[in-house]
Amino acid sequence: MTKREAMNALDYANSGGNRFDLKQLLSIIGYQLTAYIGRADIQTVQNWLQVGLPEALEARMRAALEVAGPIAEVESDLVAQGSLSAEQDGIEPYRFPATNHPLLCCQ
Repeated sequence: MTKREAMNALDYANSGGNRFDLKQLLSIIGYQLTAYIGRADIQTVQNWLQVGLPEALEARMRAALEVAGPIAEVESDLVAQGSLSAEQDGIEPYRFPATNHPLLCCQ
């Protein structure tokens, strides 16, 4: 069992087996991309750490972790971030809120 898998199992057990661990997603993709996925700002994400993730967003965040987690484990956190932020067939790429510029990735 890898270190990440052990941490996942512990987090799952400590959560009663049904709550999403936002810290794990943040450790892989960071606050800004998590905020983008949650359609929120960074301060809201910080608040979620204190009070819990809204139930309505749990499936979306879980899906992001299901995509980013295995990529981060095999490649790196940076590659996982790039896979979530890169332009995909007709889907507009992630844009930094302050500058409205697309995230540039290695091409």
